[in-house]
Amino acid sequence: MFKTIPAAWRNHKNWVFFFLLTDIMFAVFLWLVYPDSFYPVLAAFTLGCILLLAVALFCTGRNDDKKYKAFMAFLEEPSQEHESEALRLSSPFERDMLQTASCRFHQNRQKLEDISLRLNEYEEYAETWAHEIKTPLSLMTFLLDNRQDEIPPPLYHKLEYVRNQLQEDIDQMLYYARLRSDHKDYLFEKLLLPVCCSDVLDEYKILLNEKNFQIVTDLPALTVLSDRKGLEFILKQVVSNTIKYARPGEKNPLLSVSGYMDENKTHVHLRIKDNGSGVRPYDLPFIFEKGYTGDTGSQRKRATGMGLYLLRQMADDLKIEVEASSAGHSFEITLIFPSV
Repeated sequence: MFKTIPAAWRNHKNWVFFFLLTDIMFAVFLWLVYPDSFYPVLAAFTLGCILLLAVALFCTGRNDDKKYKAFMAFLEEPSQEHESEALRLSSPFERDMLQTASCRFHQNRQKLEDISLRLNEYEEYAETWAHEIKTPLSLMTFLLDNRQDEIPPPLYHKLEYVRNQLQEDIDQMLYYARLRSDHKDYLFEKLLLPVCCSDVLDEYKILLNEKNFQIVTDLPALTVLSDRKGLEFILKQVVSNTIKYARPGEKNPLLSVSGYMDENKTHVHLRIKDNGSGVRPYDLPFIFEKGYTGDTGSQRKRATGMGLYLLRQMADDLKIEVEASSAGHSFEITLIFPSV
């Protein structure tokens, strides 16, 4: 009751003021008509008004509270039962507004359901296509691996580049869908960083050799707890960008991979550095944003702005901190793993 009356006062204070003003007018008339017995009658009159006002506010507050709960129930679950209850408790003016709002609400809800259905169908189609395209891609990989001697080197390198690019695009599509999923099948296990990095570098070995990359590794046998597929996806995005943004004309581009445990032995750091095109200082704060390509010069036409965005999203899911820095023609990505 003590909470209901103040709420009703706030909601209906204009009518309360009108009621009090009317009481004051009656008190003045009472004084003019019965000046001798004014004070005793005024005391009884005031007490009656206060009790009447308290009862009115209490009843009004309870009714407002019921209407509020019914309206909130309708918003949370716009069923016919909740709508009927809200309409029953509403005044004629409120009923008209509620019916109009309900009509608009159901129309917009139907539109959202249609959009959601079309979006889900599109996502299912894209994921199905990505899985189906893996069959010819696997055949292409098989031919490149087993018929290398029969293919001229220049043609082989071009086909390998095309195969690698297709694989990256498909992986990005699948992992983008995976990141948006409500349920994720991450398998956290103890992983040796040197093994994970070596596996990823082997996948890009042909492209790295084609551009004469000098691979420098200083990676002790550090163990991290993470999802293997997710971690390798992150590493692939970094290595792919290193190859893509190697400086034109650079005879011996550098790719450095190093790792260490911090002084407090609480985090494992994996540092991947190159001497490619680098990143402009004004682009650096935005490189992990979706679709941001920045000032990449002649390579801009090949950039999609999705690689580093997906890298950051996957790293966030795996609780890996990502730091990026660039100075001149060097670019460095540091992955920081929590020590579990």
